[in-house]
Amino acid sequence: MLALLALLAQEAPVIELAELLTGGAFRPGHWAPLDVRVRSSAAFAGEIVVRTDAGLAIVKPVEVGPGLPDPVIPVFALAIDAPLEVLLRRDGQILARYRRRSLGRGLYQSDRLILARGTPPDERTVLF
Repeated sequence: MLALLALLAQEAPVIELAELLTGGAFRPGHWAPLDVRVRSSAAFAGEIVVRTDAGLAIVKPVEVGPGLPDPVIPVFALAIDAPLEVLLRRDGQILARYRRRSLGRGLYQSDRLILARGTPPDERTVLF
């Protein structure tokens, strides 16, 4: 009975946010780093699955729990308006799901994506 109460008291894991580390910008057809913020009251090993419009799933083993760092996963999209879906799985079972209509701000090939501080030199340069 105590074991059942302890299981009920544990919160279900949640994917709070999935955010590109490039200020929300990405170039279609290129890899970009995705930071996935997962919260769980109990530590466990599982896997993060990231899907976009590219027709492939990126799967990364992760350790989830209080005090553990958020995983960063490489993500790949083909379209400027690519959707995003992130799953947290353990033993093949989906524990949490995060969906967004758009992965981020897709850039055209002529746009420049640079790391800088201050104001952009022109409207085609994205600063993050």
